[in-house]
Amino acid sequence: RSLIAANMTREEFQNSSAPAPSDFQVGDSCSSRSSATVHCCSACMACSSVGCTDRIVGCNDFMAGLHHECSYEEPASPSPNQGFVLLAVVGFVVLSILGMFAMKWSLRFSVSARLERMAKLRMALMPERGALPDVLELRGESASGRKKEASSEDLHYSWQMDFAGCFVGHIEGDDHTLIKGKVNMAAGKVAWVETVQGAFKEVEGIIRKTDSSVSVEAHFLETRRGRSGQINISGKFV
Repeated sequence: RSLIAANMTREEFQNSSAPAPSDFQVGDSCSSRSSATVHCCSACMACSSVGCTDRIVGCNDFMAGLHHECSYEEPASPSPNQGFVLLAVVGFVVLSILGMFAMKWSLRFSVSARLERMAKLRMALMPERGALPDVLELRGESASGRKKEASSEDLHYSWQMDFAGCFVGHIEGDDHTLIKGKVNMAAGKVAWVETVQGAFKEVEGIIRKTDSSVSVEAHFLETRRGRSGQINISGKFV
């Protein structure tokens, strides 16, 4: 709190060296002289009777309306600690946002690298059909996600084999997904890619054949949201 004017008697006020208009008198109106406000405040506060305040024109209104006391409140300066806290909060928010972006980009880079590796292995796989029939009808399911968020989907693949061991196909009930792949029965390997509306799913795994059936155990990775999981399908033939 900063003191504007100390309580003083009229005699002390009149002898005071504080700046005031040369023609200022205690009897002047306090409310009409902004430059005399401090002196009016001191003079009014020095009064000890109603008669005294009545003799100072506007003293009662001045005291009631302009100042409740002869002092004013200095605006509180912000604490240095408040600045540090605010800076820390802003820094935490910025770092959190940057961290989320970094994680997303890291995940995208990781998924892209894995998809590229799987595509190279598929293209490098030498086809070898063995004794597989011209058409394979394979049924089963795919499972993806963690245990708490796991989801499964029933699948029915239809593959058409060429003489070498390459195949094209589709998923029954899905007219939009295109399938291209290869088998190498000597190595027991299979790989294919599923394409739908610009998104890809790379699949690679193991293929086994008995006298009358074929089974496939594979894992997949999608470009869309980086979803991954397992595919287990099998089929019989004559």
